[in-house]
Amino acid sequence: IGLKKITYTGRLPHEIHKMSLTKTGFALTFTKPVNKTEAAKVANYSLRHFELRWHAGYNTGPSNAQQVIPTSATVSADGRTVRLELPELLKEKVYELHLTNLNAADGSLLKNPKAYYTLNRLRKN
Repeated sequence: IGLKKITYTGRLPHEIHKMSLTKTGFALTFTKPVNKTEAAKVANYSLRHFELRWHAGYNTGPSNAQQVIPTSATVSADGRTVRLELPELLKEKVYELHLTNLNAADGSLLKNPKAYYTLNRLRKN
């Protein structure tokens, strides 16, 4: 974890553009269409949620970490969005997502296969 310098090369990289909360899980939007066959495999997504203790100092480690196994992964028609359904969403948790074998449809490798989402409140709609 930390900051990385990004230098624009003029070519669009294969990246996670956005991780959004849905009523039953998360929607992952990518900068390029994904390989639909690999993106539909639940085994290519590894999630866990954990808590960070609130205090005035820095460097709090995660606590109460638990693995979360998605129940499904649905790829949009254009291949740019994957909807992950989870068995349960819990508020006041940090969700950590790791992706494996999720190349773009053009064969580009995923540059940063990790994303985090701090879930403060559940969606009502």
